[in-house]
Amino acid sequence: MENPSPITKKSILGSWKLLDFHITQSNGDTKKWGLNPNGLLIYDESGYMSASINSGANIEESTQNLERNILFYSGQYKITGKNEITHFVDNASNPYRIGKEFIRNAKLLKKNQLQLIADGEYGRAYLLWEKL
Repeated sequence: MENPSPITKKSILGSWKLLDFHITQSNGDTKKWGLNPNGLLIYDESGYMSASINSGANIEESTQNLERNILFYSGQYKITGKNEITHFVDNASNPYRIGKEFIRNAKLLKKNQLQLIADGEYGRAYLLWEKL
């Protein structure tokens, strides 16, 4: 059983590459987000963050259904608990997200990995990132 280190600003600073993104639905089913998702997460010293993910769908599908294939948002962030990061969204691919606060349960795992867990409209999302 893993005993994750507490989240600190210093521990999350930098750029992170997406390794895995899946969603567990309320009925227990787990689905990967997209065909081959890839993304970049950045936390900077001044307190700003940016997350960009695409589903890995082919170009035609991606352009026909952008909201389902591209996820982007940025804004300030704050460590709000021992293992919690809050993202304060001021720019996003989906305008509905602008002005929202996204609370992420965060775990630092072995090999410079960061897991973010979030509850959303489609279930509980698990994103695994590796420090670049």
